[in-house]
Amino acid sequence: MFDAATDSSRYWAVRIEDAESKKHTFIGLGFGERERASEFKAALLEHQSYLQRMREAAETRKKTEAQPALDMSLKQPSITIRLPTNPTRKGGLMSRMQAAPNLFAVPPVGAVTGAAAHPRPLGEAPASIAAPAEYKDDEFGDFQS
Repeated sequence: MFDAATDSSRYWAVRIEDAESKKHTFIGLGFGERERASEFKAALLEHQSYLQRMREAAETRKKTEAQPALDMSLKQPSITIRLPTNPTRKGGLMSRMQAAPNLFAVPPVGAVTGAAAHPRPLGEAPASIAAPAEYKDDEFGDFQS
């Protein structure tokens, strides 16, 4: 057990006790620099908080072991799935599939759709980015507004 001196932050009294005979003695402990004494005090506080956390963990463990285990399993008839008896009723999946038969159709193998269906040769700009008609290809170009 460590006790700080009341008149200085650099000195400590250490109590040493024999476990069998319960006899004890005190030893003085002092630091020449306050920084070292502060580090020692911080280490003691950290160790005390560690011991406190270990005591609390042991108490919590005892409490949880003493409580009966909770049964959190699903009971037998706990999940029910209801499917419509008339799948072709208005608004159902089957009626939507009948209204748009190609909604879920996969294109045939090798079919190309979208912009890739009409590829243009390399180096040819699309029509929307065509060069102006009065374009001059000289060294510096003409900048006119």
